[in-house]
Amino acid sequence: MRKVKLKFDTDLQKYRYVFDRPDNPYLVRLWKENNLDEIADNAKDEVTTVRRVCFWVSDKLRHNGWGYASDPLTILREAKTGKGFNCASHATLLQGCLSALGFKARTLTIMPKDIETVDRGGMHTVVETYLPSKGKWVMLDPDERIVPSFKDKSLMNAVELQKAITDNTDIHISGRYREFIYPYLFYFSCKLNNKVLIDKSKAKKIILVPKFYNVPKIIEGRWPVTNSIWTHSLLTYYQKPQNRLYGQDNTQHKGKKYNHQALMGL
Repeated sequence: MRKVKLKFDTDLQKYRYVFDRPDNPYLVRLWKENNLDEIADNAKDEVTTVRRVCFWVSDKLRHNGWGYASDPLTILREAKTGKGFNCASHATLLQGCLSALGFKARTLTIMPKDIETVDRGGMHTVVETYLPSKGKWVMLDPDERIVPSFKDKSLMNAVELQKAITDNTDIHISGRYREFIYPYLFYFSCKLNNKVLIDKSKAKKIILVPKFYNVPKIIEGRWPVTNSIWTHSLLTYYQKPQNRLYGQDNTQHKGKKYNHQALMGL
């Protein structure tokens, strides 16, 4: 496995990242029908909560590289028929569940250096969610049932995972997962609008590109990169979410469960 040290800028360009409120009726339905609070029940902190929800999603879905659905409730309904799902659908379900529990979450498409010419299967999709108590974004991979962490069990984002593998840092992932995930950790793409029910094909994306490398113009030799902006800046890509929630900044969230019944008058 050939390793590459990636470099990024640290200047801050302000972009507005948009997220769902947990009192969105669709998310309330997702929360209610699947007893999401019970999954996170008695979790001592945010790390335990997001880890449990990630594993719950992984256990709910069977992997099928061709299986796809665009929203969490459809994914869960079709999974009951035995249908399997690709990594993007695993990520969509996890993003929805975390959003229903009050977290800011986004799907993250990671791509290798040769994404312009690689054949099919050149992308992998994971989730990053913001942990207010830690003041950082962290990565979860529901398709692989992996939550990467440092030796001290603190979680990491996708760029930190790339650096940790490159530097041979002692981290909690298997050798098999290292070999699998590392090639994808070069270009990082997420949407600016991270609401669960948006038309994903039309959503504007922001791509984190390592310094001294070009922005990809085409995906897998066939899909032009459109409706996208790019940045070399880690601070821009990983900026703190600024959406207001119930009149307070969402960074006040400490892993406590939102009272959906009170919010929705249920």
